[in-house]
Amino acid sequence: MKILDYSRSLKHWELIDDCVIEYISRAGFLIPSKMRLDRPLLTALIERWRPETSTFHLQEGEMTLTLQDAVVLLGIRIDGPPVTSTDERDWVECDRLLGVVPPPTAIHGGQVKLIWLREQFTVPPITDMEAQQHAHAYILHMIGTQLFPDYSKNKVYLR
Repeated sequence: MKILDYSRSLKHWELIDDCVIEYISRAGFLIPSKMRLDRPLLTALIERWRPETSTFHLQEGEMTLTLQDAVVLLGIRIDGPPVTSTDERDWVECDRLLGVVPPPTAIHGGQVKLIWLREQFTVPPITDMEAQQHAHAYILHMIGTQLFPDYSKNKVYLR
């Protein structure tokens, strides 16, 4: 079974602005850049995963991942209001949060292409609002590549 490494796409997005890094850190989405994957462990876990029960089958018995496991492993917060919207609000929210609405060529249903997202935010931010928009874009990109990647590996839902 092939392991997909979604972390590579984040390597194309270099964080250099201190304000953007601060906003990402405050949101709880700053992942250490030196984090390494233990490929033999991942391969062993993949071989023991049973999708029909959503559990790992180990010698000691079945094991499932909980929300608390995700908090400890990913270091993200789970308290506060949910981060979601309906498809009708996505483009208004996109303009508000990113400062730009994707062109029709970058949109596929309720998804936006990750490459468009990376290309939009290559110029360092000048104002505090631009720094916030860069942080939002980076977090959205991280959601599409690390937390909830789809099989295409090139789009993220705006919800």
